[in-house]
Amino acid sequence: MQRILLEFDFTDCDLAQAIADASPPPGVKIGQPENIVKASADCGGFFTTIAIWFKDDAHNVFLGILAAWLYDQFKNRNKKSCKINHSQVLLNKRNIIRLIKKQLAQNKRRETQHRRDKNRQLKKCR
Repeated sequence: MQRILLEFDFTDCDLAQAIADASPPPGVKIGQPENIVKASADCGGFFTTIAIWFKDDAHNVFLGILAAWLYDQFKNRNKKSCKINHSQVLLNKRNIIRLIKKQLAQNKRRETQHRRDKNRQLKKCR
């Protein structure tokens, strides 16, 4: 399963809890919110992170369904925008799909980097 992380500003932790409490669409699993503290000069602070898992073979139609479901959760809380993953996001379906795709692309880059680093370590050990 693929995983995306949505990191909410501490002032929007109620959104993360609303997502965790809602019934997700079929094929989606939602984790419980976790509060974290980050110490950083440019993006430090208190955040609430929620993990969302879904099928590896997710395609644009499925991502649209996931985005629509997330949009409904935000709309039910009367939020027009909020800070997610350190960016102010206007909460509409298009921006939510963009956010999901961006997170998936970052995951893919991390996996590639991890594989590359692991191969380098194996070569050094030989």
